[in-house]
Amino acid sequence: EQTTIGTLGFRIDGVAGARATSSITDWNAQLKKVKTFEDTVELFSAFIEMAATDDHHQEGVQPEQLAEAMLDKLHTIREAFATSPCMRRHECIGSSLLLVADAFGHAGVFWIDFGKTRLLPEDCHVDHNLAWKPGSHEDGILLGLSSLVSAWQTCLDRLLKIDITSPDAVETANMTGCLHPCVTQ
Repeated sequence: EQTTIGTLGFRIDGVAGARATSSITDWNAQLKKVKTFEDTVELFSAFIEMAATDDHHQEGVQPEQLAEAMLDKLHTIREAFATSPCMRRHECIGSSLLLVADAFGHAGVFWIDFGKTRLLPEDCHVDHNLAWKPGSHEDGILLGLSSLVSAWQTCLDRLLKIDITSPDAVETANMTGCLHPCVTQ
């Protein structure tokens, strides 16, 4: 079954507590359709719009405010992982990120599922930027986090209606602080 794991370094396994929306009536069925970067951005957009307003059951916060909070959390966790001496000595196959958001403006990114996290052999070094392959200790954590950051950045740009193909729009957004630098490695 094709997922985004091979191309983006992550896959989305579930959405909990979500109600049917005008764009997504069955979240589990929608998850099975997520195969590309664009599919991911569309799913994140639907999720953040639903979470920001509690699926239109209360006033809530602006979706772009919540998306920006999510993006900030992803930047923080990526930076923490990339600079952690502990993580340089571990492989993290099968670990997960839990992303949560609500209509009160709360957003969180939590690293969970450490059952397959292992200390690397003394002579083994990984950079976490290569996709996992059988027999390899590389886990692709930073690759997946960079893809998540990029997808959330695109989601935020669309919510802010920034045309990222226009040099003037990028310059204006950078001057006003609307765009965060995408992490690419």
